Amino acid sequence: MKSAYLPIIDLLVEKTLIVTPNLRLQDCLRFVSQEQEVVEEPAIYAWSSWCDLLWNELEILSLGWGEELPLVLNNAQEQALWETVIGGLEEDVSKTSTLVKLAMTANRRLHEWQLAIEEIKNYPMQYDAERFLNWQAELVRRMQLNHWLFHCERWDVLNTVVSEKKLAICYETIVFVGFDTFTPQQLAWIRQLLELGITSYSIFEAESTNTAHGPQLIVTNEPRDEFYLAAEWAEQLTRQYPEKTIGIVVPDLTEQRARIEQVFNDVFAPLSHLPGSPYSLRKVNISGGFRLDGQPLVQIITDLLTLFIGKTPELLLWQRLLQSPFIRASEAEQFARLAVLNHLVEQRQATISVQYVLKLLDQYEALDLSAALKSASYWMKEHYQKRYPPEHWAIVISRLLLIMGWPGERVLNSEEYQIATKLWPEVLDECVSLSGFCKPLTFLEMIAHLKQSLFSKVTQTRSDITQVYVFGLLEASGQKFDALWVTGLYDGLWPAPADLHPLLPARLQVDYDMPHNSPERELQLTERLFKRLLGAAEQVVISLPTCIGELELRPSALIEHLAMPSCDEYLSPRRVSFRESLLGASLESLLDEQGSKLAPGAEVSGGTQVIRSQLSCPFQAYGLFRLNARGPEPIREGLLLSDQGTLLHAVLDRVWQRIQNSNQLKQLTDESCHRLVTEVVRGVIGSWQKKLKGVAQTQWQLEEQRLIDLVIAWLTMEKLRELDFDVVGIETRRTLSLAGFSFQLRIDRVDDTEVGALLWDYKSSDSAKMAHWFNQPMQEPQLPLYALTQDVSSSASRQLAGFGFAKVLAEGGKFNALITEKELDLGLGVGEHSVKSLDYFKEKSADCWPEQLQYWQETFERTAANFGQGQAQVLPSEQACQYCELKPLCRIQERSQ
Repeated sequence: MKSAYLPIIDLLVEKTLIVTPNLRLQDCLRFVSQEQEVVEEPAIYAWSSWCDLLWNELEILSLGWGEELPLVLNNAQEQALWETVIGGLEEDVSKTSTLVKLAMTANRRLHEWQLAIEEIKNYPMQYDAERFLNWQAELVRRMQLNHWLFHCERWDVLNTVVSEKKLAICYETIVFVGFDTFTPQQLAWIRQLLELGITSYSIFEAESTNTAHGPQLIVTNEPRDEFYLAAEWAEQLTRQYPEKTIGIVVPDLTEQRARIEQVFNDVFAPLSHLPGSPYSLRKVNISGGFRLDGQPLVQIITDLLTLFIGKTPELLLWQRLLQSPFIRASEAEQFARLAVLNHLVEQRQATISVQYVLKLLDQYEALDLSAALKSASYWMKEHYQKRYPPEHWAIVISRLLLIMGWPGERVLNSEEYQIATKLWPEVLDECVSLSGFCKPLTFLEMIAHLKQSLFSKVTQTRSDITQVYVFGLLEASGQKFDALWVTGLYDGLWPAPADLHPLLPARLQVDYDMPHNSPERELQLTERLFKRLLGAAEQVVISLPTCIGELELRPSALIEHLAMPSCDEYLSPRRVSFRESLLGASLESLLDEQGSKLAPGAEVSGGTQVIRSQLSCPFQAYGLFRLNARGPEPIREGLLLSDQGTLLHAVLDRVWQRIQNSNQLKQLTDESCHRLVTEVVRGVIGSWQKKLKGVAQTQWQLEEQRLIDLVIAWLTMEKLRELDFDVVGIETRRTLSLAGFSFQLRIDRVDDTEVGALLWDYKSSDSAKMAHWFNQPMQEPQLPLYALTQDVSSSASRQLAGFGFAKVLAEGGKFNALITEKELDLGLGVGEHSVKSLDYFKEKSADCWPEQLQYWQETFERTAANFGQGQAQVLPSEQACQYCELKPLCRIQERSQ
């Protein structure tokens, strides 16, 4: 990169200024100029930095003149002023925050394009544009009355004082480097410089260089794959050519920054995420800002404030707080706080009071956090219901954070340190500056202003010159590299769609060539940027994903003609694994697939789930039923899907305890059936409400109606069965001996009919299939297992006729049954029922029912023996990992490494 900028640095002589469009290019040029020792203090400034410098000079000069410059409003002050004006002129203030943001951008655009209100009124306007002009007129009146100035108006004031020779520009030549376009405000300033005899011109060095080999196009499945490929390509180049500089362009970098940082950390510094790790992303410089409101260090601040707004905190808030490393004694009390969190999750309450959490903290001996919360509660109790000026609230909030030990006790990384020491104080200062712009605030109003400032504050990261640079699209314009990778070249992003501002007349935006005013403008701008990127390095790689989620993407028209090589060209033949990075050497593999054996004759807890897991994956069965390993309970408000299935089973069980057979069912009128089901449902829900106190009453009401509708529809379908039946078993338990071990089984329902016994397993989804019983390995073994006990049970009133799934579905209930003899008629009546015999599965099944039972018996005996022997291989079937909670334990993802 240094050599690429030398032609520009050669222009930097005494009394010459170089101006860049962004801080990133400013830093690059300053670094190269210092390396070359061109001048002692290089005059290189970004456009915004130059304005700050000139305005500071003007403020100093104005003290000597005895004149007072207007107060330049910061972002928070301007927002508050717009809110006051819009709130006073509009009847519906529910969308004020959205209107404020639009109004601020529209006002800034008018100043940059040097447009007066009189010029705007000449254009046909819609209602929204007329409203904006009314707001702006009132705002300008207040600004003039109070001697205030918009931040974007500073250049206009500077232009005036320079023309009046009150402020001198001490340069003979000013070079604008990397500017793709100039606003009318910038052009007016440049004209002023020319009138003063200062030579001004713009250069774009990238246009003079062509790629040596032509750009290459790579297509990936999704953006994540694209970013990983770019990172691996860059990592390979840094190892092969340590002197080269590599650029990677991500058009939507601000939105993608978190993902980009994760990907490059995985590739360049895989150990950086470990607690206390000395490793960092030293080779990579990621440009683009990060929003403060999305940072964990800031999220914990808003969580702590939300604790004391007078409402019961939500469970998710407690989850973040109890797991946060940014409060007092987070490491010393880590396990105690996790125990408290697990207790809260098991309660499954949507909201939990501070008092209840304090009780649990004392119970689990998390005493430091308990003491801090008690002190914070006492402190906030004195203040949160009062009205204070913003500066007083700043003191209250700072004291609260001090009590809670923010920002924690561990060493902060560079970004966290910047937030804690610089950015968060700036946000507080912004809010304090509102004192002259608003009345005393309530605590909730102060929190709202803080959140607005956090949301609008995008921090531009600046770091040392390194080897790999990740840029946004506009920041990359004008940069020079040895190798460049440009991502996201799909239609819809290159070029971007036209996006007219909703508060400005459409015709005005087109006539004055404002940003995003037409597809033609976006295409021309994109073509210029693309041309410069192609000339920014000797080697240029261009990539795009084929889809984002379920959305299919098309290549941009700019790259349709490019060749498409294999992705393997850009990857090294072998990457260092995480284990090798961890220890600095290759590891010896040790295959450990054998666990401890069970004692002969032991009773195995877990029933059919043990056999099911052993068939799906031996390690899963060993982990769940020998090690008792479990994943963390999911944090969800209200009822889980598993809860809804359990409720449905409980209701059906109680209903059949009351009805007992088909004759009683058919004697029920519609009214009496509805009354019976409603009574049963309310009884079941009443017992569950005592266990799940956190579920909202509205959700219970919806669940009650869902269950009533489902069960009534199911009973209506069962009335159509042509064969009489008696429900002789509900949640019937049996013991089955396999390989010398005892397994406790339970079947949902057993019907006795004239053709034999029928075993039913309730399902609330349509995913279970009869074919699963004949797959290798078997899925859903519960019914075949129970069939073995039914066939040999002396208590069975009739021989087994079949078994299957009783699917209670919202779209209509149905039976899926496997019968023991082809000629059997189960009399299920009309509907979407499915009845199959072994002949239907003849390619996978035995020839007759006794042989099939014998085959299943041998399969289950062998499976149980393997479980008893402690076999624990990580050999998952196709569907085994889908809902498995033991992935961190078996680490199957590392198999690909």
